Amino acid sequence: MHYLSGFLAIALCISSLSVMAEIGEEMKTTLYDGADDSKPDIVPTTSGEMGFVIIIDNSLKYYSDADLSAEIEGSASSDFGRSFTVVDKGKFEGKDWLKIKHPRFEQVWLIDDGNKILEPGSGTQKVEAQKTDQGKLFKKGLVRNHGRQDGNQTSVAYYNSPNLSGPPLGTVSIFEVRYIFKITNKAVLLGRVDRALSTNSRDVLVGWLDKENIIEWNNRIGVEFNKGNWEEREKCGVGKIYFTERSARKRKGHEFEEGRGKDGLPYYANRYPLLETVPRQGTQGIYYKIAYIGNAVADGRIIDKEEIDKARNTLDTVIRQENVDIMILVDATRGMARHIANVKGALKKFMKSRIDNSSRKQAKVGLAVYRDYPDGSGIFEEMQDLTGNIAALNGAVDRISVRSNSADQGIGSFPEAVFYGIDHAIKKADWEGEGLRFLILIGDHGNHEDYSQYPRDKSYTAAGIGKMLRENKVTMLAVHVNRSDGSKTEFIDRFKRQIEVISESNDRSFSNYIPVRENSVDSVLIALRDSMAFDQKYKEHYISVRNNARRETGGLGMYKGHFTAKLLERLGIDPDVFKASQLCEKGFVHEKDKCKNDLMERKVLVERNILEGLKVGMDLLSGTVRDFDNTPESVERFEGVVAKVVRALTGDKIGQDEEIAEFIEKRTGIPVHTDLLERTMGQLIEFSRKPNNRKRFVKYLLERVIRLEQVIREQHMELGNWDSENMEWIYNPSDKKIFYFFSLEQPLPDRGKLEMDYSKRRHAWVPLEYFP
Repeated sequence: MHYLSGFLAIALCISSLSVMAEIGEEMKTTLYDGADDSKPDIVPTTSGEMGFVIIIDNSLKYYSDADLSAEIEGSASSDFGRSFTVVDKGKFEGKDWLKIKHPRFEQVWLIDDGNKILEPGSGTQKVEAQKTDQGKLFKKGLVRNHGRQDGNQTSVAYYNSPNLSGPPLGTVSIFEVRYIFKITNKAVLLGRVDRALSTNSRDVLVGWLDKENIIEWNNRIGVEFNKGNWEEREKCGVGKIYFTERSARKRKGHEFEEGRGKDGLPYYANRYPLLETVPRQGTQGIYYKIAYIGNAVADGRIIDKEEIDKARNTLDTVIRQENVDIMILVDATRGMARHIANVKGALKKFMKSRIDNSSRKQAKVGLAVYRDYPDGSGIFEEMQDLTGNIAALNGAVDRISVRSNSADQGIGSFPEAVFYGIDHAIKKADWEGEGLRFLILIGDHGNHEDYSQYPRDKSYTAAGIGKMLRENKVTMLAVHVNRSDGSKTEFIDRFKRQIEVISESNDRSFSNYIPVRENSVDSVLIALRDSMAFDQKYKEHYISVRNNARRETGGLGMYKGHFTAKLLERLGIDPDVFKASQLCEKGFVHEKDKCKNDLMERKVLVERNILEGLKVGMDLLSGTVRDFDNTPESVERFEGVVAKVVRALTGDKIGQDEEIAEFIEKRTGIPVHTDLLERTMGQLIEFSRKPNNRKRFVKYLLERVIRLEQVIREQHMELGNWDSENMEWIYNPSDKKIFYFFSLEQPLPDRGKLEMDYSKRRHAWVPLEYFP
């Protein structure tokens, strides 16, 4: 049982006003601009360098000098999205010029007119997306893909110039939330995330799209059909979405109906972005103008929105290595005695590199050993099932012992029960339902081929093992040790030959053979790491698919290839999903149904770090309200805390005459729907002078602290009674897991390497009532 009070909250979060100021400054830098990057954005330029520029128009010309009459060295025809270092600046005939380093021309000049390049903000080395007026929210652009759901496929193209001419860079496929970097009278420049660095600008910027095809979404609110009251609503009919305001008013001519039943959307699914709340005449309430996200079409075949959402989430979790399982299978027969110590040492280092890394979520690893048939129950031992517990894995490695039964003589003495071990490792591992599966085999000799001594082994073949791996979607990586024993060449060569047959039956691209060069920890470790290069190779393809990459090097070529299709199928994903054209269009939906039941539920799209900061802020505020005693010192402390919390959330100083709720919502998009904060600073102080008002205020704030704690911990909190005298809630964390966080933004390469930025912020759709 837990107690949460204003006193406890403030004691946990702050011990003095100076500490609060430090927390406030930290919150300010991580909350109001939406940033949560592990690397600093402010990077000092080296001598002779003046930052960088990003080319956003392929018609840009390069000159030999800062003069319009100078020789034109070339154009930016293939430079869209690229960044170049600035080495000089000048002004000639009223125009600003920049001199850049360029690999084709060494150094050239270009005109800085603000329309064909992007430059970092003052004092930074990042280019940010545009922000809303008077706010701190980045402008988001949703592509209005006019495809229909009846099988007629259309698409929206994007270009490398705002005049939208020439061959397109590509076409928009599935729905994504993107960010607006530039707007002209005709076109909008979109990016995959809200900022670009010199190292990733080409991957951030998508291209220019026709302005008519862009829906701006400049808040954090999305709506979905309310399934909490489905039984009450069912008698009034299912909810409907309309494509015109007139149809919505008449409740006729709808384009979409909600699904029947109580099941709501998965936590990772896109909600309908709320564009506007439209009041209606009379007593019929209001309706919402939304961005409707529908089904998709690929080659004339309809793909459900739910399938797209699930595929996107599956791919994101694999890219972030949240669903990667590695089962390690080790030969523990007596023939491995000279090598097992080095194998153990390498395994510990390898597993540490895969798991014990606080900067990113890592794979789960399991461990098993195999021997031979005379070893009875010791023929296969599962030392540790798949886990992220490095201590448990190290203990399992320590327990490996090499041994063989003395009765193992004759023709079956040197081969091992390799196939038996693989079969049992696949069947016994607690694999994730969806994700990447790897089996790393470490051994020296091949499997039996003469079955006269051990006829049980006849049921296994190399081709059959390959088929089993394929059916279970497991990639097998064979690490071959002890290859220098000349007296056992036949059995050593058999290991490699059998792996090749297994590979052929496992689609070849999903198996690999890695020889260990010498008997040492480092050599075994290198082989293990080389084996998992497949993991990186797969992620390159997955990121290419996820981003629908289209570069001169052929991102889509990989995407349409046989190998990438097989990769997607191994995750249970239809390869057509990510090249489908998904409907996105403006729509209208009623707030309530005909029976006055709540038809729609509003949720807030918010990053984890903002939730954490908001929770801290409400803790601080509740503690200050609780301790308010009407003395001048108390008033001064109260005003100071409120001002710092508001500044931490918004990055701005609130004026004495500004309403707190409106100020916060306008600058952050975080809705504040309580009338308690619909006051100026002075009005809030006067309101808090009365003890009953303070109790009401503290109760309200602390209830939301608990709800936000539920989201942050992804653990259901059972709210108990409110102790009015001590101003505290009694609540119990339950064992029920509630998932909230998912990856909203598309993954980006990092400094040229296709790997996810694992510290990138995570998003959640949080019920509106959890906010103050």
